[in-house]
Amino acid sequence: MDGFKNPDSQIIKVARNLFQKNKKGKVLQSSARKSALNIFIRLKDENPNATIKSIVDRASELTGVSASTLFKIEKEAKSGILQTPGKKRPNAVGKRTRLNTYDSFTLQSIRRRVHSFYKRNEIPTVKKLLNDLNNEADILQQKISERTLCRLLNDIGFSFKKRRRQSALIERDDIIAWRRKYLRDIKLYKEQQKIIYYLDETWVNAGISTTKVWQDKTIKSCSDARRKGLSTGLKGPSGKGGRLIITHVGSERGFVNDAADIFSSKKTKDYHEEMDGNHFESWFKSKLIPKLEPNSIIVMDNASYHSVKEEKLPTQSWRKKDIQEWLTNKNIPWGSDLLKLELLQIVSTVKHKFDGYRIDKIASETGHKVLRLPPYHCELNPIELIWAQVKGYIARQNQTFKLPEVKNLLLEALDKVSGNDWKNAVAHVAKIEKEFWTMDGLIEDVWEQNELTIQLSDSDSTQESESFSS
Repeated sequence: MDGFKNPDSQIIKVARNLFQKNKKGKVLQSSARKSALNIFIRLKDENPNATIKSIVDRASELTGVSASTLFKIEKEAKSGILQTPGKKRPNAVGKRTRLNTYDSFTLQSIRRRVHSFYKRNEIPTVKKLLNDLNNEADILQQKISERTLCRLLNDIGFSFKKRRRQSALIERDDIIAWRRKYLRDIKLYKEQQKIIYYLDETWVNAGISTTKVWQDKTIKSCSDARRKGLSTGLKGPSGKGGRLIITHVGSERGFVNDAADIFSSKKTKDYHEEMDGNHFESWFKSKLIPKLEPNSIIVMDNASYHSVKEEKLPTQSWRKKDIQEWLTNKNIPWGSDLLKLELLQIVSTVKHKFDGYRIDKIASETGHKVLRLPPYHCELNPIELIWAQVKGYIARQNQTFKLPEVKNLLLEALDKVSGNDWKNAVAHVAKIEKEFWTMDGLIEDVWEQNELTIQLSDSDSTQESESFSS
């Protein structure tokens, strides 16, 4: 390797400093991996006739990083992403955990509690809200800290910020705007007498059971029960067990016949991880669309598998050459002297024309339209009430806690949901829609006219500001 031309000594020095922080056997941080890649690229550029193996060996000698690790880094670079392997992303992981810890009805209850303050023209604070929630154990099931509640509120679209002379807990402006647009659209479709279908997924564990039952307090032990010729009560499940995931859709007429998609989950945590865009799209296209009435509206949330893009749009991570090629394929003029930043600015002016979802396109091509719920607003989907009915039936009837039997109970529960059940659920949601419509106008009036007179204490304001900034 004596004939090798080495990169600039300063590059090697910086890289070695990074690698020294990573002891043998430890994972290289993303910054160190990028430095290793830079040295590899410089060696490759300055030694065009050398083999990849000889370049990797030389880079390993200069940096102290093993050849196998360098090969992995070079492979990762081709995918366009270099990051610390196995590193958890706290924001995403924490958010997913909190949103999965509490079911949709709990999150809905929290949102409605905040809005109850607005109805009373009272400024909502985390302390007041936490006191209300902790006083009603049926909502949270367990007490939570003020800090956790702050983060949970952020997750479902609230923020804590200053408006004029007052600070308060309010919904994010983008969430309010999205909700307002949804309410306006759904109102129009109802006036046009369109058939509106509501779609959603849920899950059922093999160990699903009622949480409260009548218990005989006079039975003190197993031997006591045997002496009296009685039992110690119902046997509970040993754990959650396996899980069934179900996707279904219905309208005020009832469930769409033979449209349910049911399969066993292989994971025990977030059921959303079990779904993917291809699976959902295949079911949507082949099993659902043919069964819908013409020119109907399909309401669904913004789960990732509902929102697969028609195509990938250029971003900062794209190579300049690929951005140029994308613009050319779209017949969008660009100059050869333009910088990558300028090319991305051109993309930003036209990307709305190509920023569509595959599911929306499938629906549109068959004469239907997809309407997406505002984030974290499960209460606007009547199928949530139907799911509660279905799960309640399974929980009351479940005796074996085995997945095959639970699947049979699930099918029974779906058959027992009547058109009248759906009609009542849709009517209930219609009332909530009217409440939100009125509430949004009230909130705007309250803040615009400064009608609120209840002020936050200094401790309230400071503590909550710190919590929401973390």
